[in-house]
Amino acid sequence: MMTLAREIKAVFFDFGGTLAEEAVARDAWIWARLRDRGVERELEAVQKALAVARTWHKDHQPRYGAGVDDQHRYWTWWYEGLLRQLGVGGDRCPLAEWLWETQTVPHRLYLDTRLALETMRGRGWRLGVISNWDNLELEQVLGDLEVGEFFEVVLPSALAGYAKPRPEIFERALQMIGAQPTEAAHVGDSYNADVRGARGVGMQGVLIARGYTPEGVDGPVVGSLVEVPGVLEGGAGD
Repeated sequence: MMTLAREIKAVFFDFGGTLAEEAVARDAWIWARLRDRGVERELEAVQKALAVARTWHKDHQPRYGAGVDDQHRYWTWWYEGLLRQLGVGGDRCPLAEWLWETQTVPHRLYLDTRLALETMRGRGWRLGVISNWDNLELEQVLGDLEVGEFFEVVLPSALAGYAKPRPEIFERALQMIGAQPTEAAHVGDSYNADVRGARGVGMQGVLIARGYTPEGVDGPVVGSLVEVPGVLEGGAGD
């Protein structure tokens, strides 16, 4: 395990795949939301429609920014297309709006999250979250998971107006927490968005790879959040 020698004052985390995971399969969650509003379809039919709808991201999502208004516009358009794919007629806009408002899938913390946060806070490090999150509910989600108290800064992309790996979202988080890039680290499960994005502004990036061994990754990798303090303090061997 690679270790670091910087003096760290602030540690940021990605959310999904790093601190918590979805507690319900997203396809099943959307299927249940549709049933709540009277759109009775087999789960398999919804999954097929979602597979088609997800192909639209590559062409269309880059046309919108990361701000909440941009994401609202994008996702209501996306859900209207999904409803059309499912054969829902009439005015699909109100249902698309409701799906956007209720799209946040329930999450659960990983087993190592709380202990790791307690350990890092005990070292006097200031903690924050930087996440590509499409709405402004992330602080509430963290509170519902009973870990909101650990974080001085919670910055979803919808609030920042930029998404990782853009440097602006990291720079804003650093400004909010009052740390220089060389004094901060960011931990996440995406090598491009989290590690390379953080490095792009001079922060240290740490990749968390839960249950697998990544290949072709330059830099520190951990399999659990409890390994992060040792990596950042340089207290463990290579």
